[in-house]
This record gives sequence, structure tokens and C-alpha cells, in this order.
Amino acid sequence: MTDVDELPASTVEWLSLIRYEALVAEEQSRLGRPLSSLAINTVQDAVESILSLAVQTLGGNVASRPDFLQLFDAASSLDTSNSLSPFRAALQAMNNARVSFKHHGNSPSDTSIGRH
Repeated sequence: MTDVDELPASTVEWLSLIRYEALVAEEQSRLGRPLSSLAINTVQDAVESILSLAVQTLGGNVASRPDFLQLFDAASSLDTSNSLSPFRAALQAMNNARVSFKHHGNSPSDTSIGRH
């Protein structure tokens, strides 16, 4: 039996949707401007989904409606190997780029989209 066989069907479905979001974000990043800007929203949705799944599955302590970085911090607190912590600054930059685009209409540069 593989590890996937031991996961609840709802978790496997959620992981499949997250993978799909990541693939869509990659495709969107290759589109011409301004359509490529949509990738910043989609990639953050994928990251937020995987963080949420991890926190819910592992029983992390998080507010009922956490913001993106609160969710990241909750997931990081569950990470005994401390492998997530170095990514906080990059995820904060991604969140800032998404907020700038979504709430203020400032399209991220192609370099920024590719980095995130």
C-alpha cells in the first residue's frame, strides 16, 4: 500500500486541485501581458491551499479567517525540520505583488511573475 492509498479521498482530491492550480499558474505566466498578471493570483491560491491543507491535517493553531502570512506562520510552526521558515520573505513578497495587482491594479513584472 502506498502513502496515497492511506489518504482520505477528500485529501487526494484537494491535492489534485492544488496541482491543477499550480499548472494553470505556470500556463498563465507564459501568456502575453496583461494576461500573464493573472498568474500571481493563481500561484498564491495554490500556495495558500497547500498551507491550509497542511495546517488542517496536522492540527495547527490558526485563526478562523487567517491572512496569508498567518497561515504560513501556522504551517511553519508545525514544521519540525524548519524547512519552511527560509521561504517567509519570498512568500511575503509574492503576497505583496498579489495585493498590489488585485487591489490596486498594478501588474507585476514578468520577472516578478517568474520568480514567484
